Amino acid sequence: AECHLELGNRFKRQRLESGSKEGGLQELRGFQKLVFVSEQVFGEKKAKFLLPWKRVFNLTDAQLNLAKRDNASSLYDAKLAGAGSSD
Repeated sequence: AECHLELGNRFKRQRLESGSKEGGLQELRGFQKLVFVSEQVFGEKKAKFLLPWKRVFNLTDAQLNLAKRDNASSLYDAKLAGAGSSD
């Protein structure tokens, strides 16, 4: 769990150091993927206990839910696109 938090800190630092809006957006997407994957790895209950995203990164429940929803949606769309192209 500590490596997930360390990666989160790295994304945050790179986002702050990035001078461009596009670079910051790319780091934000990476962070959102990390939140989603971490919950998939640990499970919802364990992730809430082991990974205090809200406290460490000053995030709201809405921001965390958005990260999870967006990444779940993009993975589902990619899976559908992959299934459609294999015909």
